[in-house]
Amino acid sequence: MRVLALVALLAILFLMSTLAGNVSATTTGIDTRQALNISLHVFAHLDVGPNPASNYDPDYVHRAGSQVTASHRELAQFVQEFPDLNLLTVIPVYFTEVDHFLKTLRVALNPEENQLDTLPLSEAAAAQGLQPFLSRLPKRALQLFVELAASTQTALAELEATVWARQQSRREWLQDFWDHEGEKAISSFFAANGFYDFWITASPAMRNNGRGFPGLFPGQAAAVTLLPESAEAVFFSYSLAVHEMIHQVTDSVVYSVLQVQPEDRSIDPNDSLGMGIHIQLENAVILTQYWIMKAHDPAWAEDYLLFMSDWSGEPYADLEALRNRFPVQQELEPALRTLLTP
Repeated sequence: MRVLALVALLAILFLMSTLAGNVSATTTGIDTRQALNISLHVFAHLDVGPNPASNYDPDYVHRAGSQVTASHRELAQFVQEFPDLNLLTVIPVYFTEVDHFLKTLRVALNPEENQLDTLPLSEAAAAQGLQPFLSRLPKRALQLFVELAASTQTALAELEATVWARQQSRREWLQDFWDHEGEKAISSFFAANGFYDFWITASPAMRNNGRGFPGLFPGQAAAVTLLPESAEAVFFSYSLAVHEMIHQVTDSVVYSVLQVQPEDRSIDPNDSLGMGIHIQLENAVILTQYWIMKAHDPAWAEDYLLFMSDWSGEPYADLEALRNRFPVQQELEPALRTLLTP
């Protein structure tokens, strides 16, 4: 996936808007974004096969009282052929309103009708900066997504009565956990590596994996995670978010030690070299997260093993079992260890 150029672009654009004093996102806490919910809801209908970026969840679709349509199937084919379309499940975090996000996409479909200057200043620069990227996406795919997202927007009442119910109380569960101990458990690790603030966006439509994305300013780690469906599920959602934020520390170490470039990474199952790099990036996070949890509280390391068992569907009794299932190359472990040294 050609993700890095866009990610760098977004980081620069939002640094500019931050310096201008017009940031509208919640920082140092748990956020929710309706535009993100809608985008992830659409992608929950897309069966794109064995893909780490997949958000497909037929059980969620059933509980939402929805169904997979011909438009969903056509869009899923585009996503398989053009993986950059998966970034539509990340970009919405930067928009406070659904209409702002959809307007950005509609301008890419009809550049002559550019009305981005009507957006809030904190979003207009990013919306404009996204246009070169969006213009390279297949127009038919973008049109399908906009139509499906707009259709979802008209069904919000039904969603908020089913799979999106009790969003405020569910967000508060995660916020309370974060405030009580969640932030404290990871803050020393991130501070030692140049991150002093966090932005977590939780969505009821996030299904399989989290998403990492650039924060609004240097030193802010950011992630999308699943909004917990019960108080007992909070640690799972928290762990997904932490996983994504650790990537923002460990990925550069993996690239350096393996002597590869970010553009060499791939989630294409047919690209064995690129997938091998992707697997090492993921495994490096898994191992590092175990160390962080254990350093905070040995009981949290046990909880993390349970999280990994739930997430992967395989039991892990101890660190060695985790290492055997998610191995990192021998030369990587010492370099990762140095990240935990203040």
